[in-house]
Amino acid sequence: MFKWIKETLGLDVDSEEFAEKEYSNSCIYYNTATTKLGLSAQPIDLCYEAYSSFFIESNPNHLLNSSHSGFRIAMEGAIMHFACLQHPYCGESLSLFIFSQRFPEVARKHEKYQSRFLDLMGDILYSPEIHNWEYLNTEFNKNNTKKEKHNPFPVLPENLY
Repeated sequence: MFKWIKETLGLDVDSEEFAEKEYSNSCIYYNTATTKLGLSAQPIDLCYEAYSSFFIESNPNHLLNSSHSGFRIAMEGAIMHFACLQHPYCGESLSLFIFSQRFPEVARKHEKYQSRFLDLMGDILYSPEIHNWEYLNTEFNKNNTKKEKHNPFPVLPENLY
């Protein structure tokens, strides 16, 4: 794939230019969700829309629709963690995650993306309270005040969004 990118687009996949272009492309998913749902949407809605758009592109739709799918549980768990941040930070961290999933080698080579992701998500992901559902639910509820469904942690098949 990288050979095709270099030959077709004339970009060196190890370059900062390529990394920046692909990160910007990852931001499109979130920006599209923001436009579609409006800036007043809750972080959970924005993250869900952006994350779903990304995975519909690269995976069969039934993965998103199956309520007992391991993929769906993993997706919802990730979304809930991103939605613990306020807008626009939830979207920026989600965009960095999507970028690192699409191009892991490029993300590893250019440390500024990993550093920014940790700046945003570090308090959530590396908190001593990461397995404390009450802590995660408090962070989620703080940023998703208009949602009827609160306390999404732990993410279990019977509690999918």
